[in-house]
Amino acid sequence: MDVADYKLTYLVRTLSRTKRKDYENYVINAVWNRLGIPDLKPVSQQLIRRDNRHHYLIDLYFPQINVGVECDEAYHQGRREADDVRDYTIGRILSSITDDSYVPKRIDVSQPYEVVEQKIDETVACIRQKVKEAREKGSFTPWTGKSPCREDFLDKGVIDVDDDISFRTIADAVNFVCGTDKKRYQLTTFSRVEVTEMYDSRYKFWFPKLAIDGHAVARGWNNQLLPNGDIQEYNENDVNMSDKDEKFAPKKDSERRITFTRMHDIVTGMERYRFAGIFYLADRKPNDDGIQVNTWSRIARTCEIQR
Repeated sequence: MDVADYKLTYLVRTLSRTKRKDYENYVINAVWNRLGIPDLKPVSQQLIRRDNRHHYLIDLYFPQINVGVECDEAYHQGRREADDVRDYTIGRILSSITDDSYVPKRIDVSQPYEVVEQKIDETVACIRQKVKEAREKGSFTPWTGKSPCREDFLDKGVIDVDDDISFRTIADAVNFVCGTDKKRYQLTTFSRVEVTEMYDSRYKFWFPKLAIDGHAVARGWNNQLLPNGDIQEYNENDVNMSDKDEKFAPKKDSERRITFTRMHDIVTGMERYRFAGIFYLADRKPNDDGIQVNTWSRIARTCEIQR
């Protein structure tokens, strides 16, 4: 599939993901079609995880400018306070991912047609202004519909958490950072000579598969990306860790992990690895079940690329 076909397929899928929500579907497509900004990436039903059991879905989200569009139907009447809390919480969570303040735009479709149309036009004008400001600041990365290649990042010299790039395999991510040409890696945590050349011997790659609905998806390892940006790691099967396991367990502040989390792209249906930052082991202690829990805190949002 070439770039043009992929971009068209992505837009068709993301703009038609609403089920049995006719008003929401109308608003989402009206906003997108009136914008006329082909290098702005729309994401419908953007997942924002509040904690291990609860999450929010933004009806339409533009990650390059951190703007969300919500379609308010009749049931939202009388719950303005709850919606304000929701917007605040989403903004707080997103602040751990991007430096730009979250801008929520709400369109009340319980109003007459003329009012709804005016609100859509106002929302479009706001989004255009945010894009204009981002372009002027040089912070807007155009969406091309393809994965950027390594050469696109060499002048900048780093990969950033905010970069719209993900990788199909572990080898693709390692090759991108280290400039190597390996075909395959199997371990999810490992050292590389090239990483030591860039940093020091404490640095390793880490490719955790994030838990789904709070449950582990790979050999009992439960990796959860917390709202504050930390990653919590433990093995669900590891009750009363043996002395041998304890010997090889990571020690607090003893290593740095260049981390790519494995996520499921709910639009394309593909599993991808996305850069999440560089982390260190900030805390390690047993939970109520006696399982050792590692808390990894992010110390850097960028990672150097080997030239």
